[in-house]
Amino acid sequence: MLDVVLSSDKPRANLIARLSDVAPDGASTRVTYGVLNLSHRESHELPAALEPGRRYTITLPLNEIAHVFPKGHRLRLSLSTAYWPVLFPSPDLAAAVFLGFIFLLNPINARLGGRSLVCDFGFGRCRRGVNLVVAGLICGVLWEFWNYWAAAKWIYTVPIMGDFKLFEMPLPGYLGFPAFALECFTMYTLVRLLLWRGANRAISI
Repeated sequence: MLDVVLSSDKPRANLIARLSDVAPDGASTRVTYGVLNLSHRESHELPAALEPGRRYTITLPLNEIAHVFPKGHRLRLSLSTAYWPVLFPSPDLAAAVFLGFIFLLNPINARLGGRSLVCDFGFGRCRRGVNLVVAGLICGVLWEFWNYWAAAKWIYTVPIMGDFKLFEMPLPGYLGFPAFALECFTMYTLVRLLLWRGANRAISI
């Protein structure tokens, strides 16, 4: 068990603790770890949001383990608020997930000689990026229009401006649709580079 005194500037947050065995040569081996959604600090049945700025004493259980620390080794305790992919990000950070594949795959596409948004912008060719952003936003509005009238629908929560909605989606949520369009383009480009064996054809967007 680990007791931690902390405060948060957000109503939702995670706490992750990792205990590691550090050898004299600097090599590190994780011994055990624990994760906690701080909304569940008192109960899993009745989660409660944090009060920003308030100090809390949190008891974080670590996974049971049997381990012997050799002579000369040190203990290292690491605390963090994210531990992807073991723990899904806090809702306040989830929007960044939409950008992950864009930053990961665009350099690979450029390296393999494929279409790359970074290269487009570098050479002053913004048309493809603008078209994707506009198309993603239009698709998002149409999706939410259909979702609004559906019998079984998606209901969303976002950390800011949650009460300002167009259909069921809070306005900040619409920023995810253009990002998703850019992400789909980068994934499609990489898959085509890896699997397409025919003559190279331009992507007309």
